[in-house]
Amino acid sequence: METLDVWRDLKIPEGAITIIPRGRNTAEEILEFAALVETSGWRDVGVCTSAWHMSRAERLWLAAEQEFTAVPADFRASAFSWSLPDIVPHEDGFRNVKLALKERFARVVGR
Repeated sequence: METLDVWRDLKIPEGAITIIPRGRNTAEEILEFAALVETSGWRDVGVCTSAWHMSRAERLWLAAEQEFTAVPADFRASAFSWSLPDIVPHEDGFRNVKLALKERFARVVGR
């Protein structure tokens, strides 16, 4: 699991890592996680998700009135250089546009 690799690379002890297994969407996962933080009395909490998804997680986490450290992973951006074939539409470009629009729409509707 990639999330575990991130925490291990940050030298977080295995016993200090909790993964939220349930939740059909980010909002449900954040609510479940916030409840776990409250009942556990944790003070230092890190939230790891894809970098492109982090702004949504941050909005929802702050709406749950919790403090946390954002730990973005799976960065999709890179140094930009292009060549003529790059202007031809392709599958990866459509997937990235879909992800960007989904995140933008979530921001507009407050999710």
